[in-house]
Amino acid sequence: MTVQKRQLIENAVPVILCGGGGTRLWPLSRKAFPKQFVADEGAQSLFQQTLSRLKSIFAHDPVVITGEKYKFLAARQAAQVKINATLICEPEGRNSGPAAITAALFVRDRYSAGTQTALFASDHVIKGEDEFYHSALAAAEAAKAGKIVTFGIQPHSPSEAYGYIRLGSALSEEVFSVAQFVEKPDRARAETYLQQGFLWNSGNFLFDTQTVIDEFTKFEPEILRNAQTALSEATSDLGALELSPRYGACKDISFDYAVMERTDRAAAVRAGYFWSDAGVWAAVHDIAEQDEAGNSFSGKVYAADSQNCYIKSAPGSVTAVIGMKDTVVVNTGDAVLVTNKYKADEIKNLLVEMKADGLPQAEEGQVTYRPWGNYRSVDSGERYQVKRITVYPGGKLSLQKHFHRSEHWVVVTGSALVTVGEKTDLITENQSVYIPAGVVHRLENPGKLPLELIEVQSGAYLGEDDIVRLEDVYNRA
Repeated sequence: MTVQKRQLIENAVPVILCGGGGTRLWPLSRKAFPKQFVADEGAQSLFQQTLSRLKSIFAHDPVVITGEKYKFLAARQAAQVKINATLICEPEGRNSGPAAITAALFVRDRYSAGTQTALFASDHVIKGEDEFYHSALAAAEAAKAGKIVTFGIQPHSPSEAYGYIRLGSALSEEVFSVAQFVEKPDRARAETYLQQGFLWNSGNFLFDTQTVIDEFTKFEPEILRNAQTALSEATSDLGALELSPRYGACKDISFDYAVMERTDRAAAVRAGYFWSDAGVWAAVHDIAEQDEAGNSFSGKVYAADSQNCYIKSAPGSVTAVIGMKDTVVVNTGDAVLVTNKYKADEIKNLLVEMKADGLPQAEEGQVTYRPWGNYRSVDSGERYQVKRITVYPGGKLSLQKHFHRSEHWVVVTGSALVTVGEKTDLITENQSVYIPAGVVHRLENPGKLPLELIEVQSGAYLGEDDIVRLEDVYNRA
């Protein structure tokens, strides 16, 4: 069946889980900008790929459950691929269990009776869209019989990175009951599971909505009550549904632990497509294009006498390696990771040390994203800071003032509508404006192309908390 002739699945709502801290792929992925939003120039992010994939399979527009701090990123990336997504914002992340029941409650309340819920991660790599479609069809058919279906993946290696599923009796040609869920094994057990026909547990699900609500009633009634209250008390803000703080009272637990490992309704579809959660650098290397020596290079990379390496160099940087094997080198410009390919998961321990030392690179990237655009730190000293600011078309910064710093803006590309005190002027390329400390000001992009400018800050204190917002179209404090 070709993509053009595909019959969309009409009775299931796709829900994308779009949270996570992104620490295992540091320094490319960071808490402020996790891996699902990262994209090489000209390419779609994993989140955008997921949106596009689900839109081509399901008739309903996707629902995205994400954190408050990712709301504008998710909305903008969805708009870039022209997909109308409903955003539900968690006040704090509580793992996939509370997110799953929130999704089920939302689908039950907003769609017709009997509508299924399809739950997918935002940051997985899937290849073989027709095979994915047929697996979703099989899962939807099994969900009609009250099964909670996980997408099981045929392993292509004895990986220690994934949980495993032992299949039980056949329910159809592609769907089986689940006899056992097994947590991430050591390599010896992983090899045994591979020989015994176990599947990887992808952590993606399709289920009858009421069935999952019933199972939470049985196994995790407190999570159900808290999620239900958070949803009933939710408010709408700039097109997103903001769950109430009651959501934070939900137990931090995965959907696998909360329901799948306890229910007698678990089933697995034997998926026929390629899948990876791209969750560690070894997995990223495995799915990347490689040369004859097993190396994968991105950016300006020079290598000699090296095998089985993944090396990524930031734009404007040059990375050179000699005599390396099974090595990951990731240079983002403000941070460099060098690790054995199979030890990269231990970065979490170093990140604890970095955060304890107050290093912004532990969580923040060179580019900081805002609802109106982004800025990149170019240079800084004791009493000055230089930034490159990009404002999206139609973007508008808050009407604000600073007590401790003055600013000088130089427009590089585009046109800026600048308010300084009582005066508003249109500033174009190669023109500049000075904003003294304490003066109310605002920056807008009235054009149809991105606005880029260089900002030079100077003063006794240059922290981002030296902002008094008087008016903000994004409802920030």
